[in-house]
Amino acid sequence: MEIIPPDIIQPAKFINEHIIRVIYLAHPYRGKNKIDRWINYRRVSRAIDKLRVRFPEYEFLSTIISLHPIKVKSEDYALKLANFQILRADELWILTPTLSTGMKTEISIAKLNDIPIKEIWTWINK
Repeated sequence: MEIIPPDIIQPAKFINEHIIRVIYLAHPYRGKNKIDRWINYRRVSRAIDKLRVRFPEYEFLSTIISLHPIKVKSEDYALKLANFQILRADELWILTPTLSTGMKTEISIAKLNDIPIKEIWTWINK
């Protein structure tokens, strides 16, 4: 997987004067079929809605929200986008207790780049 150099990633404070943190949301993406991807898309969309109420000054990044969940044929493209978004983020938040293969890769990228990781599924799903 291609790693984007950190010097081309803008810190959150320069993106928007109202955004103080950029958070990458790790969640299942692919699923077994198109219906699973739509379910994952809706879950992440609802989670972001809740998070924006609680943290209005944060920007939330998610590969499944950035890409159309059905039309993306290339997992490689989705992984490259996820990699870029993770490196742009101040933190990585995990939305589910079960980690998919892609989520494990995302967590590894965050760890390699000293990006803090938080598990938030216990309170986001209430």
